[in-house]
Amino acid sequence: LIKNNQEVDDFSGILRMTSLFDKSGAAFDQEVHEVLDVDQWLRALAYSCAAGAGDSYYANSQHNGQFYSRPDGRMLYFPHDIDFAFSVTRGIFENRELQELTVDHTRRRQYLGHLHDICTTSYNQRYMLNWTRHFDDLVPGGAVFGDDLSYINSRSNFILNQIDSQLSRRSFTISTNGGANFSTSSSPVTLAGRGWVDVRVIRLAGSPSELPTTWTSLGDWEVSVPLTPGANRLTLEAVNFTGEVVGTDTITVTSTAPSNVPATDTLVVSEVYYNPPGNDESTEYLELLNVSPAVTLDLTGLSFVNGIAFTFPSGSQLAPGERVLLVSNQTAFEAAFGSGHPVVGSYSGNLANDGETIALSLADGTPVQSFRFNDNAPWPTGSDGDGYSLVLVDPVAAPDHSLPE
Repeated sequence: LIKNNQEVDDFSGILRMTSLFDKSGAAFDQEVHEVLDVDQWLRALAYSCAAGAGDSYYANSQHNGQFYSRPDGRMLYFPHDIDFAFSVTRGIFENRELQELTVDHTRRRQYLGHLHDICTTSYNQRYMLNWTRHFDDLVPGGAVFGDDLSYINSRSNFILNQIDSQLSRRSFTISTNGGANFSTSSSPVTLAGRGWVDVRVIRLAGSPSELPTTWTSLGDWEVSVPLTPGANRLTLEAVNFTGEVVGTDTITVTSTAPSNVPATDTLVVSEVYYNPPGNDESTEYLELLNVSPAVTLDLTGLSFVNGIAFTFPSGSQLAPGERVLLVSNQTAFEAAFGSGHPVVGSYSGNLANDGETIALSLADGTPVQSFRFNDNAPWPTGSDGDGYSLVLVDPVAAPDHSLPE
């Protein structure tokens, strides 16, 4: 707030946010996840849209919005003072910043999914009837909230119709090979399919972790699934915004691949300890993890080609779920952290204390991982000399290593 403590005001997050919305296209997409908590913005904008008020930030009134900079530097948006100029037919993409956010079809379907979730779980006549009856009981004479309930019903139905006009309803289905069983020598295998905006996460039945998913359009997806040699009966579950399964489909994929495969999609850099306290570079380390639940990776010839230098010798393997460490100096590492850790070698060079690009490639030059880390927010600053490491969040989902969380 400008009202007090002006000497400690820091508007750098606000300035980064306004600068972001001056950009478009690839420049916007490259920075948006570093500057905004995108999912929170889409949820808050969906909530504000559902209300339908004209005197609001959502309706481009340039006020009645609150913005907060998180400790990691990313901005949050909170709707505020929504109580005037309600319209049943106010558009669902009225806000200018929302329009820019939803040019990308993945973010667009994410926003539509939030709208659908809000209207089907709480912002509807069936649910709100309980509250209008409750508040009517508190007011002398009662029965004063009927008009509000009627508005909510009309507004919610309008929004749901608008969502349908964006993407017709469709069942969750696997479309690869026409949905028929097939064989492949590739692992992991890419499966494609269709799904509506209520699908938030795709996972294997029985697994709590979501599969790495790419939405190629508003209603078409691709997932990467690791295979074991032989027949793999794969049941995919579509999970909505409240954690409920809203669709399933099953396909059997027979893997003809050898039991040991080159390190590709299931190898992640799960931890980076790049700036130990006191700039003692000898205790640096990196951790690699095979996130496949079933496939052993052949690391022969795998090399770090940027950041540090190390090549895995012939016969190197990484079992399913196994972790290994590469260290700067094994003697110094064991003095600091003890023995018994899965250290497989020492690398040449050192990790840059102010961040750099780390890249791994197979022996034939095929890229495996390439990402850049940084020592400034929104990256965790505690890793910059305070004794903490960078740890990959939910590595089983194979997230983008370049994102700061």
